[in-house]
Amino acid sequence: MSKHYSLRSRLLFWIIGGNIVLWLASGLIVWYEASRELEVLLVNLLNGNLTAEKFQSERLELIRSLVRTLIWPLAVSLPLMAIGIAIAIHFASRSLTNLSDALASRSSLSFEPVETKNLPIEVKPVVDQLNGLFERMRESVEKEQRFTSAAAHELRTPISAMRAQAQVASLSDDLTVQRHALSELMIACDRASHLVNQLLYLARLENENQQVPLHVQTQRFDLNRLLRTMLALATMQAQAKNQTISLDSDSEYPVFLVGRNEALIGSLLRNLLDNAVRYSPRDAKIEVNIQSKSEQTCIEIADSGPGMSEADMAQLGERFFRSQKIEHRDGSGLGWSIVKQIAASENLHINVRRSANLGGLSVTVCFL
Repeated sequence: MSKHYSLRSRLLFWIIGGNIVLWLASGLIVWYEASRELEVLLVNLLNGNLTAEKFQSERLELIRSLVRTLIWPLAVSLPLMAIGIAIAIHFASRSLTNLSDALASRSSLSFEPVETKNLPIEVKPVVDQLNGLFERMRESVEKEQRFTSAAAHELRTPISAMRAQAQVASLSDDLTVQRHALSELMIACDRASHLVNQLLYLARLENENQQVPLHVQTQRFDLNRLLRTMLALATMQAQAKNQTISLDSDSEYPVFLVGRNEALIGSLLRNLLDNAVRYSPRDAKIEVNIQSKSEQTCIEIADSGPGMSEADMAQLGERFFRSQKIEHRDGSGLGWSIVKQIAASENLHINVRRSANLGGLSVTVCFL
């Protein structure tokens, strides 16, 4: 089990340890010089130039000199140095202690930047990064709060409609009125269910996009076949409004894509086709065109619906946004948010404009 030591302990250890190493190195030098002097004394003693008593006296003086030079300075200075270093480190690290106390006392929803005025210059880059994190968290929380508020507002409409129709059915004895109220109740239930499913799908997309790139689960698939499958599903929806959907493809052969997520591409096409059918009037025309070139493959979905202004086109992708022309339609306002999320994760280019042939909206998706 690893031990964790404080910054103060580490600094104190390395400073004192470094001083001890320097003291030992200087001691070795002094000892080397003393040994040479002792060797000279022995030579003089052997040569008769020094008496035994004088040799003993010189040897004791040499030992005392070593003690005065090394042991006593260390014994006195080391505790004083340790106390001085500890005091210096205490005052130097006070700003870190204050920073820790300031962070500990913050509430969970406080994203105000940390004051860097009195912090050491070495700590400021860390605090700057921390303030940047607080700012991103604040933006994320505000975004989620707006999303929650908008979701609650959007869900309130079908729930109110269900309550109203349930009251009509319970208070009326007329079987025709009851059937009509129950039919409207089912429509409101379908709308609420569609909205909840879109909310859950969008939340899953955003969560996966933050943790793991959505395009990691890729495979080779036929875009032509996938588009025809989505068209078959949209045609069933369009027949209820007597709408016609036509496909104009420059190739009947497979158009293979590699390195793309087939499920996400299918969801993107399904949402675009659903928008075209949902927001176009009865007897409308929807044209789908797929063109494949060596550099890229593009799919265009155009309709004869009410279209959009340039200002509305610029807002496509914002959660719960619906054009004023289609304000009273039963869409969730999340389809384009899902489309934009998938386009960003799959590196797709989307162009939105007014259809020159049909007069409604034209959406072109290009796979680069």
